[in-house]
Amino acid sequence: LHYISSDHPEHVKSDKIIYKHSEAFGTVVVKPILEELLEKKTDYFGWFNDDIWLSEGWLEDVMLKLNQGYLFVCPGVVDTDIREHFAKVVEQTKNDDGVDEYLPLAAVVMNNKIFRKIGLLDTQFTGVGDDMDIYWRLLINKIPHCSSRRITVAHWVGTSSYRGERITNSDLKLHAIKFKEMKQLFCDKHGYDAYHHTSERMKDTYLTYFKQFRNLKNEKT
Repeated sequence: LHYISSDHPEHVKSDKIIYKHSEAFGTVVVKPILEELLEKKTDYFGWFNDDIWLSEGWLEDVMLKLNQGYLFVCPGVVDTDIREHFAKVVEQTKNDDGVDEYLPLAAVVMNNKIFRKIGLLDTQFTGVGDDMDIYWRLLINKIPHCSSRRITVAHWVGTSSYRGERITNSDLKLHAIKFKEMKQLFCDKHGYDAYHHTSERMKDTYLTYFKQFRNLKNEKT
């Protein structure tokens, strides 16, 4: 288990955790670890934000999807920083065995053979746009992928991107600048039609199911 954080490592107690201090996040820090594991011919690879909660059964649900033939699986993610709401949604969806296409990369597990077709992670996308870049490559290479409709992960949206407990106006402005840069990078790489198709498809799948559960304190203060 590799743990990458801008925090100090005093709270890392296990000798099975490889700690790496970094102010960066996203593909730029994940790619070297992935390359190391591919050299060791590991079967699966996953990454997880440090601003999430996991409920019981999340891994079993992911492995079930992988065993069904999906090669890229996100556990069901709800955008919330309220524990009580998370527990309620976990209970509400515990018997839903369906899948959707929305891919929130706050938590994901994949079969490593996908990289033979889609290529490795692109470090141009540093925390913004990496999801769209990967999603597009999954689509054009017809890689079976899904997000579970059974909610087992809570993502405190904002605390990984902005490194704070509350999202400020300056945070939003900076994020808008990064998003504009990402859009240009994506269009330069894949073309505008690819950007439009990917963004609309991701938005539609989020609105269809996952948005109904969103409940964030940092959007209300």
